[in-house]
Amino acid sequence: MRSHGLLLFQVIFRPLKLQQYSDHIEIFCNNSSFIVLVEAFTPATHIEVVSRLDFGFVPNKERVTKPLVVKNTGDIKVGLSWTLEAPFGIEPQAAVIQPGQQAQFEVSFQPVEACSSNVNALCQLDSGISTTVQVRCPGRDLFPNIK
Repeated sequence: MRSHGLLLFQVIFRPLKLQQYSDHIEIFCNNSSFIVLVEAFTPATHIEVVSRLDFGFVPNKERVTKPLVVKNTGDIKVGLSWTLEAPFGIEPQAAVIQPGQQAQFEVSFQPVEACSSNVNALCQLDSGISTTVQVRCPGRDLFPNIK
């Protein structure tokens, strides 16, 4: 199609495989040419989550919770599930997050004795990718009735 000295054309791309493509088209016009970059990207799974959650000092047998936000910065919805060892817990343990959205989880800590606790919370994505968040609570000899 020609309009006021411009030539418009359409490039139709039909990939044979679900993979990333990068190529170029060289267009010749009179005595010169120019290159047009043609790229196709596959949908990506990507989340953002803090790498560390610190509870500080928590008295023995008291329950403390902290929020943990997971953002879906990828192109497709992502399902995920958490694995976390006692005396820590997480709710909900699983979620599905749409692209551009986020989900909030509540991480709880209820020590049964005065000690230091350091664990890794494992976040497993439906795609098979996993990431960890270090959850820690330094130990301190605190009794439940004395503050």
